[in-house]
Amino acid sequence: MSSAPPAAGKDRFPDLIAAIGNTPMVELRRLAPSPDVRIIAKLEGANPSGSVKDRIAHAMIEDARARGALQPGQTILEPSSGNTGISLAMIGSLLGHPVRVVLPDNTTEERAQLLRLFGAEIISSPGAEGSNGAIRLAQQLAAADPDLFMPYQYGNEANPRAHEEGTGPEIVAEVSHVDAFVAGLGTGGTLSGVGRHLKRIRPATRVIAAEPLPGEQVQGLRSLEEGFIPPVLDESVLDEHARAELPIEACGLLAGSLTDGLATTYFPARNADASPLRYSVHPDDLVRITYAIEDAGQDLVAIFHSHTHTPAVPSPTDRRAAMYPDAFYLLASLTDLAATPERALRAWRIHGGQSFEVPLRVD
Repeated sequence: MSSAPPAAGKDRFPDLIAAIGNTPMVELRRLAPSPDVRIIAKLEGANPSGSVKDRIAHAMIEDARARGALQPGQTILEPSSGNTGISLAMIGSLLGHPVRVVLPDNTTEERAQLLRLFGAEIISSPGAEGSNGAIRLAQQLAAADPDLFMPYQYGNEANPRAHEEGTGPEIVAEVSHVDAFVAGLGTGGTLSGVGRHLKRIRPATRVIAAEPLPGEQVQGLRSLEEGFIPPVLDESVLDEHARAELPIEACGLLAGSLTDGLATTYFPARNADASPLRYSVHPDDLVRITYAIEDAGQDLVAIFHSHTHTPAVPSPTDRRAAMYPDAFYLLASLTDLAATPERALRAWRIHGGQSFEVPLRVD
C-alpha cells in the first residue's frame, strides 16, 4: 500500500532550473562590530549547483535561445575558474546542450569533478595565467570553430541583468534599507546588477568591490590592476574597492658608511606611487635627500620600504625597480610584524634582477 505524494509547496520545484534564485538571507550578529550594525549575508550556495553563477548561466542560456543565437543541441564553450562552468554544465545537461569549459589547470579537483559529473568536457589552460589565460584560450577556440556558442560571461549583458532583475530585488524585499553592499569582484556582474538596483531604490547605498591584490590567485576573483576589466563591469556603480583600505607602502633612504655597512641616519620619503602594492621614492625627496647625504659626508647605505600584505622578501616588482646595486634594500613586513616579528625586518642585495639576503643587526 503506497502513501499519497506530499502536497506541492513553495519549496518544491519541478526541476533544478526552477530552484535557482530566491536564496535565504541570514543575519550575522556575531560578526557585527556593534549592536547598531547589522550584517546580513545572502546564501548563494543554496542555488542548485552551489553558487551564485546558476543565476547568470540560466540567464545567458535563456537569452541566447530566445534570440536564436543558441540552437537546439549546440555546444556551449566558456572560460571559467569553475563555478560558471559548473552552472552551465548543469543547465546544459538539462536542456540538451553539450558544454566545454576552459579551466585553469590549478583549479581545485572538486570543481573539475563536478564539471565531469554534469558531463562537461574540460580544456585546460595554464594555471599561472589565471582566468585571463582561460579567456584567451577560449576566444581562440571559438574563433576557430564557428559551430561553438560562447556565452562569454565577462561581456554578456544578461549577466548583470540577472542580478539587476533578480538578486537585487530579492535583497530589497528582505532588507528595505541597505547602507552598503559588498561582493567579490569576478566578472563584475553581481556588483553592477545589484548595485544598479540598490542605487535606484536608495542612491546613498555604497557598493563595495572585494578584490584580491595583484598576483594573488583567488579563484573566481580578479584584481583590476592586472589589466583586464570585464566589459560588463559598470565601474560608475562602485564606490570603493576593499583592498584600497591597505596602508600605502612607506619608503625612505638610510645613510652612513657603505664600507662598514653601517646605517646611522634615516631620511623618510614620500611614496610617489601612493600605492599599497608598490613604491617609488618621490623625485623631489630623492634629490633633497641625496644632497643632504652628500653634505653630511655620508654614503647611501640602504633603501627602505614596507610590504603591507606580503613577507619582507623582494617582490618581482622590487627586483625590476632596483637601481642601486651597491646599496642594501631594507624591507619591513606589516603582516610578519604581528605573526613572526623576528622576520619582519630583513636586508637584501638586489643586482641583475636577483636578490640575496644579507645578515642584519639592529642596535
